[in-house]
Amino acid sequence: MSKKKKNHNEDSQPYFGYTIEDMNNEIWITIEQVMDCFKISKSTVYRLSKNQAIPSCKMGNIRVYPKNLINRIFILQSLRTMKGGNKFNLD
Repeated sequence: MSKKKKNHNEDSQPYFGYTIEDMNNEIWITIEQVMDCFKISKSTVYRLSKNQAIPSCKMGNIRVYPKNLINRIFILQSLRTMKGGNKFNLD
């Protein structure tokens, strides 16, 4: 039996339609900026991050969040909850 080789294209699949080009143009924001931009509380940001609903990373001792990707995730989630939202190809 031969082992299946990993397809290199699997790594380049977009995440929520987020591409390498998008990553190069990403704006990283602090938790306070996330709260202000998306009008959500600090506890909501922590909960979403802990549940891995939104991505974040730690730079030094500051946790930062990708603004454009979070915006895209929130938009897609709202489309899914809309009546008839399943008409969109969101995956």
